Amino acid sequence: LVKLTGAGRRLRESAAEVPASLMRQLELRIDDLEHLRDAVQAFVASLCGKDTVRSTENQEA
Repeated sequence: LVKLTGAGRRLRESAAEVPASLMRQLELRIDDLEHLRDAVQAFVASLCGKDTVRSTENQEA
């Protein structure tokens, strides 16, 4: 019974750690998100045949 209780406790502790470790692996920094946004905007602008800088300036106006 003691072995089973200890094993159950370790299993619960391990299960609780999984979401935290996944979150650490999936964390994105703000600058990564900004870089991704800029890359996506440039890609979409190239598909539309538009200048990225001009498109960004129009969005800010």
